[in-house]
Amino acid sequence: MGSRSLTFLGLFFFSGWVALVQADLPVHCLRHQVSGSWVVKVSEMNSARSSCGHTHPDNV
Repeated sequence: MGSRSLTFLGLFFFSGWVALVQADLPVHCLRHQVSGSWVVKVSEMNSARSSCGHTHPDNV
């Protein structure tokens, strides 16, 4: 396999892996508010929409 083929193959598998990841970035937080150890939990799917407060980050 050539270099281009390996690059394409790598990008193909990487893009498939990225499609499985769902996350939210803390864009309205300062570094000292988010640095440190995190505990991430995955909850069950829910059909109801929830509000995280992203529309009013300075008032939460």
